[in-house]
Amino acid sequence: MLNIGNYNKLKVVRTTDIGYILVSEDNEEVFLHKKEVIEDLNIDSFVNCFLYLDKQKRITGTMHKALVTTEVPGFARVVSKNEEYGLFVNIGIQKDILLSKDYLPKSNKLWPEEEDQLLVILKNKSKGLEAKPLDKYEIEQIKSDKSYELKSKVEAIVHRISEQGTSLITEAKVPVWVHVKNQRSNYRMGEKVEVTITHINDLGQYSGMLVKQKEDMISLDANQILKVLNDEYQGKMPFTSDTNADLIQEKFMMSKKAFKRALGNLYKNRVVDFIGNDTILVEEN
Repeated sequence: MLNIGNYNKLKVVRTTDIGYILVSEDNEEVFLHKKEVIEDLNIDSFVNCFLYLDKQKRITGTMHKALVTTEVPGFARVVSKNEEYGLFVNIGIQKDILLSKDYLPKSNKLWPEEEDQLLVILKNKSKGLEAKPLDKYEIEQIKSDKSYELKSKVEAIVHRISEQGTSLITEAKVPVWVHVKNQRSNYRMGEKVEVTITHINDLGQYSGMLVKQKEDMISLDANQILKVLNDEYQGKMPFTSDTNADLIQEKFMMSKKAFKRALGNLYKNRVVDFIGNDTILVEEN
């Protein structure tokens, strides 16, 4: 039986003007176009081909290397977006593969951009092959020899987004979890980021942060507070150091501790002042 979305050992039985006819052990035929051949083939020789369905839903083969199969996950490059269907990704072969919007965030703003990379595996569907981002269990099955030290900075790709935080995956296919309190922005799926490793548990699982160190963050947090104060509240906002932590996280995307530190810095420099339960912009600023 032919294994669509994977490599198959097939025998060359005849040639045509534009390619070769291959057969499996069960005498199932596969067409191999000459443009999909990377070396000379002879009648009765055997060849390993990756199989997929062409536009006419016919089984066809290629000798070009597929970076992803139904058994082996890999990184696929986003080549286009379609709001109705999802994304089309390149896995190294001529035909681009659909990644359904069912696997993507509801907001299109969080979808990957062209040229972004996603860690996916292939699934056989009635209409042909589809790409699917790896779920947590599938990622845990990947055995990587790569390890990272505490406080090391690592390049990674945004893999999944949730209200609790962001799941990253490194080039070595190592997952890193970032809690929402340790990030300062909304990231899109597939976006390349730099994460600092902050914790390694007993199972060797990594957690990290997508923020700069405390000294660098004060000015960034202060700028974020001023942006909200000016743009949304015209210089007077109902937020102070006594405001509920959840409200601070929702509005400013920072912890209450970081908010109080940055707000105190603004007060110390006479940029803001407090009246009752409000923070106001000092007039000369």
